[in-house]
Amino acid sequence: MSPFGVMARTLKLFRTPDDKGVGDTLARIVGPIGGDAYKVWFKETFGRTCGCTERQEKINEQFPY
Repeated sequence: MSPFGVMARTLKLFRTPDDKGVGDTLARIVGPIGGDAYKVWFKETFGRTCGCTERQEKINEQFPY
């Protein structure tokens, strides 16, 4: 099993009923650390989005609940 698969099984323990998959759980846990502030900083600094939302959706597809 890949290291990400092990992490996905661990993150599943922290899910809420509203989480569609591991991507939602991960975003909710990491969000208070940087979340929206990071997205704004990245956009202002590099002139493009960081891709966090797309990555979250892809992880949800790979590891749904």
